[in-house]
Amino acid sequence: MKIRPNLSLSADNPTQLIRQLSAIDTTVPLINEGRTKEHREQYMMARLLATIAHTPLLKYPLQITHAEQPDFVFDFSESCIGVECVEANHPDNYHIEEIRERMYPESMNFGQQFVAGTKTLTQDEKYEIASGQYAGTAWASGSMQRNWVEGMQFVIDGKTTKLRQGNYLAERPTWLLIHDEWPNPIHFYPDKVREAAAKLHVLIAPLLNPPAFVHILLASGDQLFQGTSINQLRQRSSSWN
Repeated sequence: MKIRPNLSLSADNPTQLIRQLSAIDTTVPLINEGRTKEHREQYMMARLLATIAHTPLLKYPLQITHAEQPDFVFDFSESCIGVECVEANHPDNYHIEEIRERMYPESMNFGQQFVAGTKTLTQDEKYEIASGQYAGTAWASGSMQRNWVEGMQFVIDGKTTKLRQGNYLAERPTWLLIHDEWPNPIHFYPDKVREAAAKLHVLIAPLLNPPAFVHILLASGDQLFQGTSINQLRQRSSSWN
């Protein structure tokens, strides 16, 4: 039985934290090679910690526990917070990638447009896309940003709804960490992602009113954005580790 990843550690200062993180294997296997949500969570959290280790977001001494609901718990000397992790992807796209990895590893899958909150593809269509037989339509002007914003908004709304339903401990502040895997060519244009992130902040304003996540951290490519009820969504780091 394989041991699942578990990023639980403690550090007295940023240097110690970075040293421990550098020794952790954060490889995420392919879907058909045993990938689990713990693999994704460990990868996401290790990158986040390496990026914010020297920022006011973390306090030391720090103890991190890989848990459930939320996925991580940070224990500082005088406080405690939770961190919920989520991969922003479309379920149809995830299934297509599983088929491609298993049956058509050399195929190209591109141009598909997925609408947040809908599942419209049949099983046959998924196989056609995974095999490279069916390319998507061209993206119209502005459609990349709109599609991306809708995808991120859908994910944040879903997690905030769960928080407000009591899925996480109400007495403990909780962060939301999002790893952007949304199927969209916007990732090739970091400047467009920044523009879209600014639009996203305006749309999610109602979701930032308590009860809400204290911090929303969105990782897209090599950019990390932070949005809270008191700080506008902004580029936290020009290149997150």
